[in-house]
Amino acid sequence: MANYANLQAAIDAGITNMTAKRNNSKNDDNTDTIATGITWFYFNSVQVTNLYVSGNSWIGFGASSEHLKVNRRDAAVWYEYTETGTIGTYKFLKLRWVGYSHFNYTDDVHLQQYDVFVLDTGQIYLNWFDVPTASFDGVNALVCGSNTTSFAATAGAVCEYTFTPSDAATGTGWSVASGRPNLVVDHKTSGSAIFTATGITGTMAASSIGWTESKPDGTTLTVSVSTDGTNYSSVTNGGALLMAGTVLDNATIYIKVEMATTDATVTPTLSNLSISLQSAEDRYSIVLEMQPLERFESAAGNITVAYAGGSLMGEGGPVAAFTQSFSPSDLAYKGDQNDAEHIEMSVTATGTLTRIYYIDMAPQDMGHIEISSITATGTLTNVNDL
Repeated sequence: MANYANLQAAIDAGITNMTAKRNNSKNDDNTDTIATGITWFYFNSVQVTNLYVSGNSWIGFGASSEHLKVNRRDAAVWYEYTETGTIGTYKFLKLRWVGYSHFNYTDDVHLQQYDVFVLDTGQIYLNWFDVPTASFDGVNALVCGSNTTSFAATAGAVCEYTFTPSDAATGTGWSVASGRPNLVVDHKTSGSAIFTATGITGTMAASSIGWTESKPDGTTLTVSVSTDGTNYSSVTNGGALLMAGTVLDNATIYIKVEMATTDATVTPTLSNLSISLQSAEDRYSIVLEMQPLERFESAAGNITVAYAGGSLMGEGGPVAAFTQSFSPSDLAYKGDQNDAEHIEMSVTATGTLTRIYYIDMAPQDMGHIEISSITATGTLTNVNDL
């Protein structure tokens, strides 16, 4: 049993989720009886517990009678597949007929394939996707009792038809229209999801949040942020995520998305949610870079960075004289001393934030803000979680 978000997905799945009832075995004039396993579909006041599939390209619904005729003539079927499942909230049974329009030929001009869906709306949908160009003189019609509903087809031209009963409970009073049934997938009327980014450390200089959204008439979508998981503040698309100066110490940021709709046939959507965090420390940090071929076999004691004052300018103005000492940690020996990547070192500094790192390329912003993981929980508005 397969579940599809819409009819197109059920069509595109082909035979992926289908079960072969006849597999590469020719049936000319005989009829196969296939149990449906469903209780919710009626045709001509008969519960359709069986399908009757003829090699002459007709299908009987609940009785071995020529009900649906698709180029009904002296043909042959080689493969038959069935599948049950749901399309959104609708139940369906799907039958695929694969064969040839002439009992004695198996060339491309005689190839004939079609899918028949029976739906719990009471409708029958025919998707005739391989229409032969030879031996195309059969009957195309749905027959219910004494009433015959004919439909047109053109040799070699794909066609789709939907048959609709006036009384779905009994499967009587049929009409036909070109095209697909209108299967409206209902949505929940409200819902929310919470996204979390954890392990964040730093003082915010600037931040932003953005997303892509769709809000049909009658729908709402709001986004809010919290650092404690309880108290949320609304944010705007493209606006700030947190106030400048916010201090985070291995913190978690919670982003809540809330959606609602007054019409269960439409839903707002949100995608491409992204956040950007800039550390105040990164804006004013000093980076000491070692040349690629410098190496330390071992190290003990502190490293001191000293600046006596002069022309060094920072984003906030002239840099005052300072002396900063710190101890390197995680110094690791890495193989042969001629290896250019001999040193692997990270530094944690206190006081004036000074960073030192080992690099063999042009220095880039290493990003003082670190996010260790991102998760998402909750339920969005679409009943299929799309």
